[in-house]
Amino acid sequence: MNILSIICVYFPSDEKSLFDLAKALRKFSDVTIVINGGKLNFDADDLGLIVIDNGINYGTLAAYNYVVSNYPNYSHYWLWNQDTQIGEDALSVFLETAKQLFNDEKVAGVTVYDLKNFFNPLRRDCILVKESTTLLDRHRVSKLVDYWFDEQLFMDHGDWDLSYRIFRGGGRIKQIRGININHALGDPEKTFFGYWYRPSLARLHMQGINLPILIKKYKGFNFIIFLLLIRTVFILPFKNLIFDQSWIRNKTYWSGLHKGVKGFSSKNYIESINRKML
Repeated sequence: MNILSIICVYFPSDEKSLFDLAKALRKFSDVTIVINGGKLNFDADDLGLIVIDNGINYGTLAAYNYVVSNYPNYSHYWLWNQDTQIGEDALSVFLETAKQLFNDEKVAGVTVYDLKNFFNPLRRDCILVKESTTLLDRHRVSKLVDYWFDEQLFMDHGDWDLSYRIFRGGGRIKQIRGININHALGDPEKTFFGYWYRPSLARLHMQGINLPILIKKYKGFNFIIFLLLIRTVFILPFKNLIFDQSWIRNKTYWSGLHKGVKGFSSKNYIESINRKML
């Protein structure tokens, strides 16, 4: 497999984890870092990295699309977040297993095991693309879908959307169990239940916006919409209650939901924020 790993960077707080990830991936693939904000504090040339810094915030989904379009000579693209922590041994196991799974011509991508994929009572065989750790076959994905990631979703739920379109085209995503992987999640908050990850207000707002976009996009009920409704209408608002400023957090989320119903997109929202920062 001729692989290009893609790491999206937005003001990375843990430069060491990012460096270690890029160094480990470089043993198995070419690596490109797309800078959506901030800068690198290490020499990318020493690792032979491709750095894309056009001075704008593409967002995760548009960054992936940009790389796929501008670097077309790779057979596979490997998606990563800046806070992913994984060792070389685990990467080696992943690739050896992925090669076997790709022997099935229906397999368009391979990702690490995620228990959340098995919470779906409607279609347990439909594994979701993850916007970090998923290895995608360029030819198979392009054959199954008309376009890769929907940039109107900016970042949240774009992987779910791509998953559904791959399934609808007859493709499948496979999971690999037993891979040791961690995320150095930002914004942890101590709660009654221990430390929990707290999404930013901007991300909550975009999640609210994206739900009605997807419902309107598919014009009906499917298993992706079912999962999103459970997560965003029930789980997320109640989860917000365990954090400080819970009222503000839910107000921000429901405000996004209202904007999504009115036709506003999360890409519009983040672009308005970017303009204010210029």
